[in-house]
Amino acid sequence: MEKFFKELCSDLWQNSRGRTIGLIAGFVLSVAILCFGVFKTFFVIIISGMGYYIGSKMDKDGEWEQFLEKVQDDLLRLLPDRFRHW
Repeated sequence: MEKFFKELCSDLWQNSRGRTIGLIAGFVLSVAILCFGVFKTFFVIIISGMGYYIGSKMDKDGEWEQFLEKVQDDLLRLLPDRFRHW
């Protein structure tokens, strides 16, 4: 039984990687919503996405000063004009 399960998982990963990742992500998301609620789960997803974005920018740019300047420029572009007084 254990060998069958390992072969099944290996086959799913090799032949249907996108579907397998989607299935796992959907399952984890549904369990998180059931356990913690919709808003708390979406808050965690948003914060995780921001962390991923910042981490990927750091990997790509490499320099903290350049990275922080780019983030500041991005934030200033997103803010309305009345908040850009700094």
